[in-house]
Parts: sequence; C-alpha cells; structure tokens
Amino acid sequence: MPYRKNKKLDPVGSVLLKTLQKYGLFDKIKEQELFSGWEGVVGERVAAHAKPTFFKFGRLFVSVDNPTWLSELRFLKDKMKKQINEKLGGERVKDIVFKVK
Repeated sequence: MPYRKNKKLDPVGSVLLKTLQKYGLFDKIKEQELFSGWEGVVGERVAAHAKPTFFKFGRLFVSVDNPTWLSELRFLKDKMKKQINEKLGGERVKDIVFKVK
C-alpha cells in the first residue's frame, strides 16, 4: 500500500456517523433510543398505560392499555409529538397512531 503524504485523517466518530447515516442506521438508533427511553420522554404516568410498538414512514404506533387512556392520549397527541421530536432531534414523527391492545 503506497504512502499518501499530507492525507488528512478523519476522527473515528465522524466516520462512524457518516457510515450510519449513509446506510440509514442513524435513524434506527434514534428510534431505539425513543423506545428504551419512552418514560423519560412522555412521563411516568403516560408510560404506565402506553407503549410504543413500532415506527414506520413517520408514524409512531403506540399500544394503549384501555379505551379511557386512548381518549386521553388523543388530547395529548400534539404535545407528545413535540416532545418525541425534540428527543429524536428533528421532525421524524409526523403522526402518532394509538390503538388499544
């Protein structure tokens, strides 16, 4: 392998970040952070009754344990979406779909 003079090396962290972004894995990592840190984003009270199930095409699907909470969460939807997007760092969540499990 020939020696390259004056070749600037990139820090490993930036190379890793670029690679994750290139293959669409950075978004998946952020989504998993949301799932694992759900209670920290929505609060203990909501997390006790609602759990994220999956994320697809900008829609976050959330399972709710009873119809009363389903109704309550529909009123909190915009606030939750804002909190979640702040956590994810961008407008990744376009809609939240609640469903009683």
